[in-house]
Amino acid sequence: MRHDGRHRRSITTTLAAAAMLAIAGCATTPPKTPEETPPPPVASVPEPAPPPAAPAPAPLPKPPPAPLRRDVTVVFDADTASAAATAAAIAEALPPQQYRVVTVDSANLAPPTPRSQPTVVIAVGRAAVDAARARFPGRPIVFCQVFAYEDVLKGGGAIWGVHSLPPLALQLKAWQTIDPTLRSIALILGEDRGALATEATNAAASVGAEMRLETSHSDRETLYLFKRLAGQVDGLWLFPDNRVLSPTVLRELLSYANSHSVGVLALNESLLRWGALASAASVPADIAETVRLVAERVAAGRTQDLPAMTPLRAAELHVNPAVAAALGLPRVAEQHWVARDPD
Repeated sequence: MRHDGRHRRSITTTLAAAAMLAIAGCATTPPKTPEETPPPPVASVPEPAPPPAAPAPAPLPKPPPAPLRRDVTVVFDADTASAAATAAAIAEALPPQQYRVVTVDSANLAPPTPRSQPTVVIAVGRAAVDAARARFPGRPIVFCQVFAYEDVLKGGGAIWGVHSLPPLALQLKAWQTIDPTLRSIALILGEDRGALATEATNAAASVGAEMRLETSHSDRETLYLFKRLAGQVDGLWLFPDNRVLSPTVLRELLSYANSHSVGVLALNESLLRWGALASAASVPADIAETVRLVAERVAAGRTQDLPAMTPLRAAELHVNPAVAAALGLPRVAEQHWVARDPD
């Protein structure tokens, strides 16, 4: 029995030790780490798109090439007082960026060297035209201040002109401003003035006036023809035709016109002192600008539709108030003005 008791005590001891070991084992085992709760998902924010790349700068434009400068020779009539001033005005009107201009009188014009041939020659006056043709054969010529332009054009070649007279219709409109009663006009020209006669007749018709046209062969015949017409016309239109006019005849003609109440329109202001009613002269600035435009076309080779003669666009008017009063005409507002076409 004792043996059973000891046996029971041994089993009890063993069980107690095992329990103690189990408890000890539980004490020494580390506790489990609690599972971490994952953070809530964060909404993803899209990254901003990169700014568009700046466009490549456009290449700088190439500077335009320097304009070609052309050589121009301006020749003026050495024997005409106003030709030098007109030549100077033309030279000043030609832009220096485009032209190299040489101005010389017709008496001192020398033949060019092979390397100094001008692109275009501008001739002021008939003597200048003749000198240009002789010194620059074959070179294009633009001329002005030549009344008998038909004779110049007959010579042929590359030549273009600018009229020496202000626009004829513009002159007549200004004349009717001075004399509202003007209805019939006498015009006496030398031979071979057919183009001018036609233009004058058309201009008179455009202002409602009648043209009485006569052809003269001398200065004395001009005076005779006018005396025959004086009782039939309101006015006499004097053109600078030296073949049929002279200073002596001009004085007689103007005196006869005043005594028969015929107003005279002349193309030179100096004739007002001799008894002309008015003068209608070309304007230097208008001549220079018109010549420049024609010369530019000739220099550039754009002559296909360039007329042989290009008209001016302005007229400088002067009135003799004493003659106007003697003719019983109304007083005009101005005694000196510039009319333009169209005005």
